[in-house]
Amino acid sequence: MLSDLKTHTYFTTITLNSTALPLATVSEYHLDLLPDQRLQLDFVLPIAAPQTLTGKRLAVALADPTGSAIPIYKDQNSITLGAYFQQHCQTTIEQKPTFEHGEAAQIVQLQCR
Repeated sequence: MLSDLKTHTYFTTITLNSTALPLATVSEYHLDLLPDQRLQLDFVLPIAAPQTLTGKRLAVALADPTGSAIPIYKDQNSITLGAYFQQHCQTTIEQKPTFEHGEAAQIVQLQCR
């Protein structure tokens, strides 16, 4: 499953100040079958090279280019940050009021000081 997701860049675009960042291969993940019979895949998506975030805006957009799924974050609590980022960064979820077939329905933004 993860190798198929990799060919689609894990349905994820990460930008730093509007410049796309290359992604590394996912090696840490967990798949659960939820009580309502939906599958939930959680994974850590590493950026290929370290980045300096201070004073910059990191944006994460999830989109299925085939349009067969609409990946979203349930709420703010669905986003996990390490201790440093919890102290120095603010996370917001921008819900897009409309989006086209295969586009991201929301954008997660991380602003660090």
